[in-house]
Amino acid sequence: MLRNLRIDDRKSGKPRMRGFVHGTRIIAQERGIRGFFQGFAPTTARQAANSATRFGSYTTLKQLAQGYVAPGEKLGALSTFGIGGLAGLITVYVTQPIDTIKTRMQSIEARKEYKNSFICAARIFRDEGIFTFWSGAVPRLVRLILSGGIVFTMYEKTIEGLEKLDPDKNFQVITVKAIIRHSLLLLAATVGILSIYRLFTRTTSGAGPGPSRSINNMAWRSSGSSNAALINNLSSNGLITSQRVKDAMLGVDRAHYSPSAAYQDSPQSIGFSATISAPHMHAAASESLLPFLTPNSKVLDIGSGSGYLTHVLANLVAPTGTVVGVDHIQGLVDLANSNMGKSADGRELLEKGRVRFVKADGRLGFKEGGPYDAIHVGAAAGEMHQTLVDQLKAPGRLFIPVQENYMQYIWVIDKKEDGSVEKKKSFGVQYVPLTDAPKS
Repeated sequence: MLRNLRIDDRKSGKPRMRGFVHGTRIIAQERGIRGFFQGFAPTTARQAANSATRFGSYTTLKQLAQGYVAPGEKLGALSTFGIGGLAGLITVYVTQPIDTIKTRMQSIEARKEYKNSFICAARIFRDEGIFTFWSGAVPRLVRLILSGGIVFTMYEKTIEGLEKLDPDKNFQVITVKAIIRHSLLLLAATVGILSIYRLFTRTTSGAGPGPSRSINNMAWRSSGSSNAALINNLSSNGLITSQRVKDAMLGVDRAHYSPSAAYQDSPQSIGFSATISAPHMHAAASESLLPFLTPNSKVLDIGSGSGYLTHVLANLVAPTGTVVGVDHIQGLVDLANSNMGKSADGRELLEKGRVRFVKADGRLGFKEGGPYDAIHVGAAAGEMHQTLVDQLKAPGRLFIPVQENYMQYIWVIDKKEDGSVEKKKSFGVQYVPLTDAPKS
């Protein structure tokens, strides 16, 4: 892992790592202990696949070759070297896709680009084509052909020497089946360890309806013991960059909207099979919409849930802007009204009509209160709903997560003054789907 990071660092315009020790210190300071295990899953998978493929193919080829020599006659060193080299060639082309994923996952930009190895593989296939998985095969080819030939020649010669020393063959030789079995056991153990690790990190780093690792890098450090501590940590970790957004979030006590672990930078259940997203996600959405949040703005918050972000958005369009929170579950509409009533500021927003919550199908927007300067969608849409774009002012901005196959991305849709529309894919996320209300 460190080797790949140092190679990437040297390729960059401004190399930072001055050697092994210095590079180790930088990784420890910036990424913590988890930084040293970056790419752990694909590395383990590659090692297991290498062993299984190399020994399996060598044994198969050797058995085929033995059929062409006299019974009891052993293959010569040259034949063994050739079979070992061919086994190396097979290993390269079988395992190269895993090696490509491993290299990508251990790169400097991996944390910003990929959430996990499966997302990495999908992105390579979608954006660069299937043959990219074998793009680094040639450099490995020479190395593994030579090493395969040398290793298996030495292996056979060692076995011959041991047989001469111990004709009864009491020495123990690891069979190919044992090697494959141990490789598969290692792979299974790795999957189990990673499953436990991901289960733990889901409760600590904001997985669920939140952003990908590109934002989560610092999110796990941002939790606090109070609302002020949480927001200040988000700011110091670079997840809030605007003073306006910081002030708006400081003005809303998350404990009024989250029934548990209110100051953890992670999503929390609010009932009705729904969650309140992690604070760093709310910060990202607020900062994206910020250019369109002025004192006279109209804002639509689809999937308003417990009402937290609706309150933050209302602070950002103070003193006269309005926000409509839409949810398709009446229980959540009632919950949002109740939560906002827990503070004097919230009660004033409701009384003055600057905030209201309505039950409606968010996929259709809320035409009655439009057109809107900004629309935020807090659940993953199955498509880019044109109805929402139509309800934007010109200019206006839509912030929406969209499901694309088994991945989700934030799309930022800008409607220009002339009515033209510009769409930009931002970062990967994990949201609950924007669907019909659950049937009771």
